[in-house]
Amino acid sequence: MKKKIIPLIKEYRIQKLFKVLVCFEKYPFNRDGLRECILQLYKSKEEKSIFRGMVIPSLRHLGLILGYDEDLRLSANGNLIVIARKKSEEEGLRVFRAVLTEIDDLDIKILKMTIKRNIDFDNLKYSLIKKIEAPSEKQARERINHWVSMLLEAGLLVKENEKRSIAKGLLSQVEKDLDVSTKKEKFEKVFFEVYESIFKKQENIPIIDIPDIRTGVTAAFYTRHNLIVTEKQFDGLLRGIKFAADDYIISLGRAMGAEEKLFKHENNYYRTISIRFLNKEVKI
Repeated sequence: MKKKIIPLIKEYRIQKLFKVLVCFEKYPFNRDGLRECILQLYKSKEEKSIFRGMVIPSLRHLGLILGYDEDLRLSANGNLIVIARKKSEEEGLRVFRAVLTEIDDLDIKILKMTIKRNIDFDNLKYSLIKKIEAPSEKQARERINHWVSMLLEAGLLVKENEKRSIAKGLLSQVEKDLDVSTKKEKFEKVFFEVYESIFKKQENIPIIDIPDIRTGVTAAFYTRHNLIVTEKQFDGLLRGIKFAADDYIISLGRAMGAEEKLFKHENNYYRTISIRFLNKEVKI
């Protein structure tokens, strides 16, 4: 059986990650400013071990940032967490829980297996350690322990008398937040409005980077409707709308090389999106 590849999240303290994400919001596309901001949060540590060795890889593994060197910035999911936490700490955790649960469902499945199998958590953790690809069992255990620590801090797992179990009430709320059916009817309207807004900011240049419109749409859903639309959900909802209609045609642009967070559509990967409106009288 092929072993799972689960990255080591070195910075797994959620409250610290919240502060780091604020640095990314303050210094997008500014590596020097970003580095100094982050180092202020880790004053007793060396720059190399913190910035390049711990913080950047951890956020990248969690899908909360994009880019390299001078292009470092928040992803749509990272931006959504920052926006929510400005509202309140609990709202920040609400969005973070949704992102964690999505990752867990896709890659690790601790939450799902704990509920479905109704087995002892320690036995589950041991079985997962055996299934992880890592240089040693110790490092495999470290990967799982860090992930479990994040689930505990997020409140998705609870610890009682050294036993860990699912916080069923909270997980039920996360599942409700991740229910895409409540977002489908609103998606097309929000998508076209955000496209028009970015189009105007770009001085009527119609080609828009897909990470930019992801960020705009996910933020709009949260601020207007208090709905969490993750990057994964955005991609699924975008694939669900018509790319050619009576009044518009949506075109996708290929990436020039290997890039992050490309949009997959019909077995191809795309970096940009543009819309041509066939009836100039039509207003978005």
